[in-house]
Amino acid sequence: MLDQVQRLMEAQRSVSDQTAHEIRTPLMHLDTRILKAMERTDDEGLLRTLGRSRDEIRSVVRLLDSLLDIAGTQALRGDRRGLADVDLSEIADNLADLYGASAEDLGIAFNAMVAPGISFRADPMQITRLLSNLLDNAFKYVPRGGSVLLSLAPGPLIIVQDNGRGIPADARELVFDRYVRLDPSPGSGHGLGLALARAIAERHGLTIHVEDAAPGARFVVQPEMADD
Repeated sequence: MLDQVQRLMEAQRSVSDQTAHEIRTPLMHLDTRILKAMERTDDEGLLRTLGRSRDEIRSVVRLLDSLLDIAGTQALRGDRRGLADVDLSEIADNLADLYGASAEDLGIAFNAMVAPGISFRADPMQITRLLSNLLDNAFKYVPRGGSVLLSLAPGPLIIVQDNGRGIPADARELVFDRYVRLDPSPGSGHGLGLALARAIAERHGLTIHVEDAAPGARFVVQPEMADD
């Protein structure tokens, strides 16, 4: 019965991924038509309505892009072809500079502890996306005056920690599932960032989990065979 349920879930996911691919193109055509219509009118009310329509279309397209990214990454799980030795320390340092500037504007204390010279066989764009998604998530939930930490140690061992409100124990596995949002308010995203982070981690032979940072949340990425 469990095998049958698993097959049904995989079939449903395959259909949703294919649907995402088929819907994206007509949506982009619709966005282009709306843009052309906006260029032909000076009606401010109509421009506002069309502008909101474009925002909604682009939001759906971002959702579809994330679904396709997840599906494509999951399909490559365990496939080491196309990967190369990359300097994780350099990637982390670059992101630390980027997020450090944003932290100042947001009133958040951001610290990076990056060990030098850590190399890992990976897709550099995907690893950057993994770290960015974890940092985006931390910045989203930490309040002004709070703190975020990015740590990279040999292993590789990657930690992104904040001192926000944390994640309830019964939700710490669920947050890596598609569409799960701890914050249901409008504009909080589609609940796919951590699902993509997990897919990228697994593609690279890594695991990802979240712990209680007391207070806050600590996301840990490490090799599959590493001891917890």
